[in-house]
Amino acid sequence: MYKRAAEQNCLSLLQLCNSFSKLTQIQANILKLGHQNNPFILTKFTSISSDLSAIHYACSFIFSPESEPHYYDTFLFNTVIEAYAGTTHFKRTAIRFYNEMLSHRIEPNNYTYPFVFKACAGIRDLSLGKTVHGSVSKLGFCGDTHVVNAMIHMYCSCENGIEFGEKVFDEMCETNSVSWSTMMGGYVRWQMSSEAVKLFRKMQIVGVRPDEVTMVMVLSACADLGALELGRWVESYIEKEKFEMRVELCNALIDMFAKCGVDKALRLFRNMSESKRTIVSWTSVILVWHCTAVLQRKKVFDSMVNDYGIAPRIEHYGCIVDLLSRAGLVNEAVNFIDTMPVAQIRYLNINIRLSCSRSVESW
Repeated sequence: MYKRAAEQNCLSLLQLCNSFSKLTQIQANILKLGHQNNPFILTKFTSISSDLSAIHYACSFIFSPESEPHYYDTFLFNTVIEAYAGTTHFKRTAIRFYNEMLSHRIEPNNYTYPFVFKACAGIRDLSLGKTVHGSVSKLGFCGDTHVVNAMIHMYCSCENGIEFGEKVFDEMCETNSVSWSTMMGGYVRWQMSSEAVKLFRKMQIVGVRPDEVTMVMVLSACADLGALELGRWVESYIEKEKFEMRVELCNALIDMFAKCGVDKALRLFRNMSESKRTIVSWTSVILVWHCTAVLQRKKVFDSMVNDYGIAPRIEHYGCIVDLLSRAGLVNEAVNFIDTMPVAQIRYLNINIRLSCSRSVESW
């Protein structure tokens, strides 16, 4: 009875723990009460440590040489793997604990593999991801939508993995909006935005309701393709379906209108509360201002030729091509060159290549 009460006391203290100093005090209490091998307490201790960015500390305690491995269980390892998979620089450690889990003959479950696939995606290891895929198949988790969605994300994150992601997606017995959004995100990631738009249209045909992430993905595809009309349709759909205008969705709309050269991006930006504006919001709107300034200078050039009848010289052509190229408006620069006298084109083709090269280097 006392042992049970002491266990509940430790769990309650952990639930209220909000600082590293308190965590160390609770650890001392756990040792004092002899609960260092209690799987419930160890799992909770690991979870709270992760929330406090102290997962390394927790693992040094739980997996110390003095610990007794026969007390380890699936829930404990899942908590550790999830914590490391969610870090920026220690995703490989998640894989190490997954392998340690297997070495202790502790069987993973359907909650284990989404975290393992997340770690594989983070380190872009296609070969490892395929191996984990094989384990998922052997254990019979290929019918679990949550596991398979994570698998698709893994494939779509790895170089040369998009085709494997497509195959897994096409073979799914049951999909949800996450499945479709993940596949679209893969297409956008690898500059296959036209495929993302096709998949979005197919999603509508089969009757799967898109979610906020879907909208962000299709808007990103529209921005890449310069598909303004589709982007406007997506905006009206968002309004009609009353999607909550969260930061990511606002940023995607601003970015799409900015890249399509529409002033509405500025209006959307101004309508965002200052607390919601992120670096993405500011970057997109700066792009609008820059592109607008460039296009205004192009209008001055057009006025010089059309309104005042002044024949442009090579310096004028070069200036406009350089402005357009440096602003990332390479298609506009190429179209502008097509309108030039043939004698000037060779020189400016060299100029645009140099501008594009500088633009790439600046990224």
